[in-house]
Amino acid sequence: MEEEKKGIQLSEPIQNEIQQAIEELGGKVIPRMGWSFPTDAGWIISTNGSIQCENVNQVMMVLKASDKISRDIEKPYGLLALSDNNAGDKFEIVLNRFINTDLGQEFRVFVRNKRVIAISKVDEEMPSQQGNVRVQSYDEIKSKIIKLFNKAIKEAIETSNYTFDVYIVSGNKGSRTYILGFKLFAPINSAKMFDWDELLTISEDVSEEDVEIRTAITSQNRGQRTGTTVSKRYPIQYPLELNSSKSLANIIDEMA
Repeated sequence: MEEEKKGIQLSEPIQNEIQQAIEELGGKVIPRMGWSFPTDAGWIISTNGSIQCENVNQVMMVLKASDKISRDIEKPYGLLALSDNNAGDKFEIVLNRFINTDLGQEFRVFVRNKRVIAISKVDEEMPSQQGNVRVQSYDEIKSKIIKLFNKAIKEAIETSNYTFDVYIVSGNKGSRTYILGFKLFAPINSAKMFDWDELLTISEDVSEEDVEIRTAITSQNRGQRTGTTVSKRYPIQYPLELNSSKSLANIIDEMA
């Protein structure tokens, strides 16, 4: 669904479409617009800051109240020297099916010049909670993430510099990797176990074998990072985008 930069104004038919999509997604969704989730606006619909929405009115409330969404609409690249301008000027409202996830299996991937340069665990203090299922080694996880990037993301995303989050679910019959969302490659977003100054020193030509997957904060950057708080409830991208018959999530779903 594409919106003008003058604000978020939706016709009644589109509002009805959003409500129908919410019901199809199980009745609970996390909305996103542009590059951002409105995580700064949960206060307007819940007492615990959650942006879990159950109807179109809640979706519109959190999107309109969010400074993050306003920033993306009004000045998406003006203050972000590390990002490029290839994403265009139109915006989509995306609904994500709401589920609980295991923070110990979430990872942030950093991409520069269409190459993965680093991978970070989202939360160093959260071990995997997937029971007796064999959890993959970090080398296996790195290999799986890079393979996913090369097959389904690299050529599908026009912009060259960005980050994306993935969630890896291990099972007795193997594992599945889900894309949680995309963010700008810029200090307004958390570098997780890395530091932004450190990330900028990594060569864009780093080989896949030499890509570092970091699972803990180093002593050098422990006191330098900001913005590392993460939600314990995170959206899984559902293969439905309101303006597209075939979204990136569809491609991932077909690969699984």
